[in-house]
Amino acid sequence: MAYSPPSPATLALLGGLVAAALAVRSGRPRIAPLALGVGVVLAALLAEHPRLAAADALLWLPPVVLVAGLLAGRSAGDRFSISAPERAILVVAAVAQAQMFPRPDFSHLAQIAPSLWLAGAVVWRRFADAWWRGLPDSRSDRWLGRAAIAGVAVIALTRALPSLVSRLGERMVPIDAGSRAPLVIAESAAPGFTWLAAAVHEVEGRTLRGEPVFSFPDLAGVAFLADRPVPFFYLYFVPGRPDRAAEHRTVDEITRIAPPLALVGPPRVAAFRGAETYFTDIAAALRQQYREVASGEGFRVLERSAP
Repeated sequence: MAYSPPSPATLALLGGLVAAALAVRSGRPRIAPLALGVGVVLAALLAEHPRLAAADALLWLPPVVLVAGLLAGRSAGDRFSISAPERAILVVAAVAQAQMFPRPDFSHLAQIAPSLWLAGAVVWRRFADAWWRGLPDSRSDRWLGRAAIAGVAVIALTRALPSLVSRLGERMVPIDAGSRAPLVIAESAAPGFTWLAAAVHEVEGRTLRGEPVFSFPDLAGVAFLADRPVPFFYLYFVPGRPDRAAEHRTVDEITRIAPPLALVGPPRVAAFRGAETYFTDIAAALRQQYREVASGEGFRVLERSAP
């Protein structure tokens, strides 16, 4: 799965960033904030779905930043002097970015976020320094950048620290999720996963080893814990990802593969909300080809009834 083409909102934002960087590099630092501001406003106006627009922008932002940093460090002389350790950071981040393929989902950025944060900080610092030096009186503007960075740090720490400290200090307890994967979980979250053992045992008891299972929209982990294959191209279903054409592909796979069991339930993660109403063709195929034989807290077990 390659990256989807950048949305119009993403193109507007990246265009503003590139224009701001070019303004700084050409010795016109006063134009940079205007260019960036226009890009941000256009992106906000063009964004149809805020969450998906933000995810799309963050997928395309790292490659653009990396290319800008590597090119500026090689061709701009002393104004963008990037040290050897900083170049190493950019190269490591570029390799990590390349290893993302074929993983275009926004959540996979978490795996390489540390290297991307460092690379982004290097590039931001160098362009910001060049911007400040290009202003008539750079001293009067430097405090503004430092205040902005401090404000972002304070916001991030105040939001993250309370939950992080409580989680690090909380006792971990075992959770019954079948014999394949002994798991532990924070004690306060354990009651929310009592259903997992029941779902795993249902799948184990109603299928033979090697028989496929279809899960919808976000229950593929249950089949994994039950050691049953899920031989479908898409393993989870976020509204809009996959799109309608891919939904039709999934319906064809359900008919062709004919898994003896399907496991469905309301989404447990916010990103999946609305999947049961968005993927109407999948829901219709399950109604036509399966019948409910068991249920538990937040899940239903369907057995195949169609020939």
